Amino acid sequence: MSGMSIFDVTKPVAKSLSKVAPFVFQRIRTSQSQGESIAVLEADPVYVKKHKKLCLNISIVAETFLRVKREQTRGRDLNKKTQTMVAIFLDTFFSHPCNMPKHLIFFIDYFPSTTRQDTYHLINFMNRHASTRDRFRERLCSTDGQIMEVLATKFADDQVGGICLEIFGELIRQEDVCRKVLATSSVLDQTYLHCQDNAFEVTAGAFTMIKTMLFKFPTLGAEYLRENYDSFIERYSVLLRSRKYITLRLSLQILSELLMAPPNRKILIKFISQVSNLRLILRGIFYKNGTVRYEAFHMLKVFIANPRKTPEVHDLLIEHKDRLTEFLNTFTLKSQETKESFYKEKSSCKAKLNKMKPREEAEAKTN
Repeated sequence: MSGMSIFDVTKPVAKSLSKVAPFVFQRIRTSQSQGESIAVLEADPVYVKKHKKLCLNISIVAETFLRVKREQTRGRDLNKKTQTMVAIFLDTFFSHPCNMPKHLIFFIDYFPSTTRQDTYHLINFMNRHASTRDRFRERLCSTDGQIMEVLATKFADDQVGGICLEIFGELIRQEDVCRKVLATSSVLDQTYLHCQDNAFEVTAGAFTMIKTMLFKFPTLGAEYLRENYDSFIERYSVLLRSRKYITLRLSLQILSELLMAPPNRKILIKFISQVSNLRLILRGIFYKNGTVRYEAFHMLKVFIANPRKTPEVHDLLIEHKDRLTEFLNTFTLKSQETKESFYKEKSSCKAKLNKMKPREEAEAKTN
């Protein structure tokens, strides 16, 4: 599909689905049986003449989902009729050549708000229900990340951004899907891009997705960082250079939590050995906002405490020694004033920084 948009090959289905789904979900919501649903569809020639098969499939999907949801809400075991509906659901939904899960997501912005909510609940059902989750995730992972990429591109959409964030967050809580997303550069690029959005909800949502991907499965997150350290730092450095308060604050906060996690100890050692990373942290230290400076301090203290500083890191700390000493002497944060550990860490950093000497002077004393 090089040179061709994922939308180009599915426009006929898009047109069909965008017309059919709102109609079907609206009718099915009040239907009592599969037979009644089909009868309603067949009575409307505008939608059914050309798209009867697609209508029928969506009706069975919606009918099954709503029936199972009603049974579970009442605390009952699924009866035989419902079990039959689930079987029909599996056979029709997953055998349809247009890949129904993909297209429900691809064209969710075509639907009115009530249909979008139905789609969201339906996807959650498929992702969690024992009778559907394996085949759903198989379809999800067989699209080379396209479904997740489409969701990521819609994060900032005024109409469907919130729902797409919820669907994305639901799906990446599955390890196989999370692994697929971490291996798909286009999805990561879109997610990091939204971390710099002007809307707080979009920025916070995108950071939540990144945190979920890297924290939900610690072993997977550590593996990803080890194997993709350079690309991770390249993307993350853009966030640390941001002038936007929320972007800078959340990027520093998540970075410190991530690198301080026990599985990422080797990544932390590598990170604090690079002077380019120290420069980024110093930007946070000298930022005008106290909360950002506090988040940056959590990383600065590790650079200062490192007994095996690289020459470049050592020299940069010496270069800014006076400014850093002033920062450590004067910096306070109201919400942290009662935290004894914070002041102990500050005192420790000041003591270590005061002992640091220019390398030439230290070498001369040694000789």
